[in-house]
Amino acid sequence: HDNIKLRKGRQNVPTSKRAWLYVVRNKKRTTLLFLLLVVLMAISQLGLALHAASGDAVKNLRSSIGGYITIQTAVDSEQNTDEALLQQLSTLDNISKYNGVDPYYMYTEGLELIPGSYRGTGMVGEFVPKFVACTDSSLHERFVGASFLLAEGRHITEDDLHKAMVSQELAQRNELSLGDTIHASVVEGVAGWQPEQYGTEVDFEIVGIYQIARNEPSDPTTPESELQENMIFTDISTAKELYALKFPDRPAESFVYSLGIFLFLDDPALMEQTATDLQAQPYADWDNYVISQNDTRYQSAAAPIQKAETLSLVLLLVILVLSIGILALILLMWTHERMTEVGILISLGISQKAITRQIILENYMIGLPAFAVSLLVSPRAVRHYREADRRHAAGYSAGELYQSDACGFCTDRRRNCHLYCSTAGINFDHAEKAERYPDRSQFITCKTEWRRSVCRYWRQRI
Repeated sequence: HDNIKLRKGRQNVPTSKRAWLYVVRNKKRTTLLFLLLVVLMAISQLGLALHAASGDAVKNLRSSIGGYITIQTAVDSEQNTDEALLQQLSTLDNISKYNGVDPYYMYTEGLELIPGSYRGTGMVGEFVPKFVACTDSSLHERFVGASFLLAEGRHITEDDLHKAMVSQELAQRNELSLGDTIHASVVEGVAGWQPEQYGTEVDFEIVGIYQIARNEPSDPTTPESELQENMIFTDISTAKELYALKFPDRPAESFVYSLGIFLFLDDPALMEQTATDLQAQPYADWDNYVISQNDTRYQSAAAPIQKAETLSLVLLLVILVLSIGILALILLMWTHERMTEVGILISLGISQKAITRQIILENYMIGLPAFAVSLLVSPRAVRHYREADRRHAAGYSAGELYQSDACGFCTDRRRNCHLYCSTAGINFDHAEKAERYPDRSQFITCKTEWRRSVCRYWRQRI
């Protein structure tokens, strides 16, 4: 009779209470399982964070490496790369930015150009540079390819009007600086204009000065207008104004980007798909256009990027499989050791389902606090990795674009100085002074006497 009452008493003990009593009374095993779960969960969370961060870094890297599609009118084609086409193309998926380019020529009396074939002749060509109108000058091929680098001021944007950006050589030759004005006009002898447009005048405000990083070969027969030092970048709005003067009867949508339209992609890995989608659009006869894919830099980096993605996934799978395997093995061994206890509970009339629930509750009672602790432990390591990965991704892309060796005094830290300045849009000019730009971080050039402190400063700023 007493045994029956004992069995009923055991059966009436709630499963949750039995689980709690087991956890409390087996302190050594509970502590070991708690620590094990904290470590495994923290490692698993770190693995997930590494995979996510690697994926983000790879995506950012692809975006920073970039790539673009060029659309130009084919020879003898009647189709134009005009404003209407650009507006339609800009709505395509995967297109992040675009740039339309149209050059024109104007007479700049009083502006002393870098000498070319017209030097000393007194002819109009001696004072005619090439004006290059851009939707965004930072997306011009010269800047994308790092042949030109922004030295002072800012780039030309789509919202500008009567703004210009000149070379350092041209600025120094004429003692020009930011805020100065270039006066341009249309006179007889300037290509691309009709007599009825003679007398047209435009005053351009200088908002930027660029540095030529890669010199092009030239010879005495090269006219002033074709020398890269005499190239003046201007806003597209001014070019549209001049177009309206030339062709007053034509709508604004007919403005032609004679050098083509450049479409920049969010992800260069989708270059082929984007080009295919482009040629499937019904609003143009694509046989009359030349479509070029410019993803050389991405193709050269594609293999390492794909390898990084694969390694990240493999690492995540290994971490998860090992964590689950180790945990399952330990729990299985400990459960096997409790077979005698399980037999006693069954003999007392407790069902196998109740025993199973008890074991699961025991693990939950230890696992939930362990998970909470792991959330406190892992974020610091995750943030550290993400920050390091962001620096590496930014540094790689900047290093690809920035080719200068100006900071020769920074020894092993030289690359970091270059990477920060390039990423921030600031270029070394080896000036012996410090300057502060309104929309940039403080810029300090590296000099011999303070080489280490400067490089250390840039590393911290990254």
